Amino acid sequence: MNELELEKYWNEKTPTQPIIYAGRSITNATTKQTTNLNVDVRNLVTPYDTFLQDIIVANNLKADSYDETMIRIQRYVCSHLKYVGDDQSIGVVEYWQFPFETIATGIGDCEDGAILIASLAINAGIPAFRVRVTAGFVKPGEFAELGGHGYCTYLRESNDWIVVDWCYLADPQVEIKDKPIMKDNPFYKEVWFSFNHLFSFGDKSFIVDK
Repeated sequence: MNELELEKYWNEKTPTQPIIYAGRSITNATTKQTTNLNVDVRNLVTPYDTFLQDIIVANNLKADSYDETMIRIQRYVCSHLKYVGDDQSIGVVEYWQFPFETIATGIGDCEDGAILIASLAINAGIPAFRVRVTAGFVKPGEFAELGGHGYCTYLRESNDWIVVDWCYLADPQVEIKDKPIMKDNPFYKEVWFSFNHLFSFGDKSFIVDK
């Protein structure tokens, strides 16, 4: 298949469904009460971001191939982002950051780094259909105590989906071509949903209102 055929195939292979998540919050300065805010997860991936484009240029993240661009982005995020849970950094159970917030603070948890990787990739010219932020179960580990995790998945140039992670089983030393195919990766289990800035994918609508 050519690139246009691949795009159509992958955008239509999994049902597109609304994914609304209470991943943001705001605190009233007077009452000190915190209100959870529902967000369409697609809005968290920022495809037309001058700030991110400047970072791509300054750090030479864009290469001549999609695969080389992606590994450079993974290495950048792994080296510049420190894992800190939302309860420690924000004081709430769940807070999904925009990429500019993650860059500004230099900290985040699993999905913050995944959203940043996806946004950098798309701003660097990797087609959106090849990039998704994915949420699902993983084999429990240091940063996935309950088995839930957010990570970036990428359709590499050989047209196999792989995981590009920055915290749980991060492997920036492994070239894109050598990373295990996602379906054969024993550590990444059932997917709940995935998304980029254009589509959110899932077998059913996933609406969480905490």
